[in-house]
Amino acid sequence: MQKSISIADGTGAELLEQLNGAFETLATNFTGGTEPQITYAGMDWMDTSGTNTVWKRRSADNTSWITMGTYDEDGFHPSNTVSSEDSTVTKKGNVFNGANQLVMLNSEGKLPTLNGSLLTNLTIPTQAATTHYLEAGSDHSKILVKAGTSIEVNTSEGTKLFQNVEDTEYSFTQLLDAGTPLPGKDYSMFLVLEDSGELGVKFSLNTTAPEGYSISDVLRIGGFHTMCLSITASNAPSSTHPAVGYNSGEIIPNSIWDNLHRPKCSPNGMAYCDLLDLWCDIYPQSGKDGADTSVYGGTAVHSRVWEDHANDMRLVGKRLIWDHEYSVLADGSPEKVAVKGAAQPNPDTTGGHMATNNLYIISKYFLWEMVGLRWCWLNNVSANGGSGWSNSQGLSGAKGQLFGASYALLAGGRWGDSSYCGSRSRLGSSSRGTVLATYGGRGVCDIGKVFCEKLPSWIGSPCQYLVRVRQNTQRSKSLC
Repeated sequence: MQKSISIADGTGAELLEQLNGAFETLATNFTGGTEPQITYAGMDWMDTSGTNTVWKRRSADNTSWITMGTYDEDGFHPSNTVSSEDSTVTKKGNVFNGANQLVMLNSEGKLPTLNGSLLTNLTIPTQAATTHYLEAGSDHSKILVKAGTSIEVNTSEGTKLFQNVEDTEYSFTQLLDAGTPLPGKDYSMFLVLEDSGELGVKFSLNTTAPEGYSISDVLRIGGFHTMCLSITASNAPSSTHPAVGYNSGEIIPNSIWDNLHRPKCSPNGMAYCDLLDLWCDIYPQSGKDGADTSVYGGTAVHSRVWEDHANDMRLVGKRLIWDHEYSVLADGSPEKVAVKGAAQPNPDTTGGHMATNNLYIISKYFLWEMVGLRWCWLNNVSANGGSGWSNSQGLSGAKGQLFGASYALLAGGRWGDSSYCGSRSRLGSSSRGTVLATYGGRGVCDIGKVFCEKLPSWIGSPCQYLVRVRQNTQRSKSLC
C-alpha cells in the first residue's frame, strides 16, 4: 500500500482518511511497485515490482536504496550490506577493494575474491606422509627433513609448530650438542625450544634431551648410527661397494629412522634393508639376556645353544634371521675368505674386522662380519630323529629336555673355513644344543610404524605419544 504520508489541510473526514492511509502505508513499509514519491533517510520500502518482494532501506544521506533482502516462497533471504568506503568491515560484509587489498571484488563485482600474493605465514596443506620424513642428505653429515613435514611439540611455552615447506638439510656436525661425531655410535635427532621461542634442531648421544635443554622442551623425532671405520675403494670388498667414501663418524644412510620408518624394537645399532623391508643388527651379537644385541666394539656372544640366542633376541623384540634373508643381508661381503689371521680375534669384539685379503668384512647394507668370522645361528630348525632325552635346550634342562636330535641351520662361515665362507655358505650338521666358540647370532626386526601407540621407554623421558606429525606425521603429547 502506498499513500501519501504528508497530511494536507481538509475537513475532519478528509483528515481522518489521510491519517488512516498514512498509517496503513507506514504499517506496510510502503509496499508497492513504484518508489515512494517522498523519501526520508532510513525509511523502508517493500518493492513488489519484480517476481519476488524486495526489502529496501533508504541510505543515511537519502540518496539511494540499500537492498536488505528478498522474500520468496521459501522465506526471507538477507543480503550482505556493503559499505561504500574502501578497507572497511561492516556487520554484514567486507570491502577491501583498493590496490593491494586482500579481499577484492571480482570481475562481476561480487565478494569475496582473494589476492593470494598477499597471503603470508600460512600452513601449506600437503599430502599425508605414508613412509618417512627423514632421509640422508646431500653429504654424509647431513639429515634431510622432507618438504611438508609439520610437527607440533608441547613445550613449557605452549604448543610450538616445526614446519618445512621445502626439503631442508640439517648438519649433524654443526648441530651436535657436544663434542665431535664418534665412530659406531647411535645419535638422536631432537626438536628443541630455543631461547628465541622458536623450535630448532639438535643432535645428541642422549636419548632424553640434548645437553643444555630441558626434557619438557624437546621431542626426539629420529636418529641414526655412525660409521665405525672409513671405507675406501682399496679396503672395500669392491670398488663399487655402497660404503666406499663413508668415513668414520659419518651417518650410515640406511640406519636413519624416524617415527614413521623404524623397527618395532629399539633402532640402536640397526640398519634397514629395503629388499626385505626389515631392520638388521649392524654388528654380530654382543649383548644377551635383555641387553642391546648390536654394539660396535662389544664383546662377541658365543658358546650358547640355539635356543639361548633365539631367546636373547626375543627379549629385545627381535628374532634370528631366516635362511633366505641371510643371503640378501650378507650380499656384497667379501666371498670365500675368512677373518684376517684365520683365528678367533683377540680381542674378540664386534665390527671393524678385515678378511685375509685385507678387505673389510662389510655387506652392501653396511652390516659387519656377516661372513668369515663365526657361524651365525639362523631361525630355520628341523627334526632329525634319534632317541633319548638330553639337556640340549640349554639351562641344564630347567625348562624341559629334548628327545632325539633337533637341528638348526647356520650361515656365513667361520675363521677356520677360509674358502668355504660366504653369503650363501651354510652348515646343517649341528643340533640346536651345540655349544661352540665359532657359533654366534644376529638379530633382525620387522618394520613398525608408530602412530597412536605409546613409545617404549628408550624413546625418551617423560613417556610420550606421537599423536600427529603432519605430513601428516604426529604430535607429541606428554602422558607421564
